Amino acid sequence: MSAARAGSVRPDPGCSRGLLWRVHVAPGLDPSVADRRFRAAGFERVRAAGGVVFYEDGRGDALVFVPRTGRVQIRLHYLVPHAERDELARAVGGAILRAFGEGAA
Repeated sequence: MSAARAGSVRPDPGCSRGLLWRVHVAPGLDPSVADRRFRAAGFERVRAAGGVVFYEDGRGDALVFVPRTGRVQIRLHYLVPHAERDELARAVGGAILRAFGEGAA
């Protein structure tokens, strides 16, 4: 994994409203290991389809994980106030990185 991708929480270029963010973790993890680590970050697995795994938390935020590449898309709930999105996304991303042992954002 490149240094530019590892350990950083960044806005996803596909969203201009601050609701989509991305972070990368180690690619190719065993699904049960990834599930435990996402659970440690506050997210539960809800389904898997087409090579991606979907997770949700109790607030309405969600993750889309691509195990092959290690890409995690953070999807903030649309009711999160715009002024709070950056801080919340970085907090969620930091929790993910810590759960995966990859530092903090």
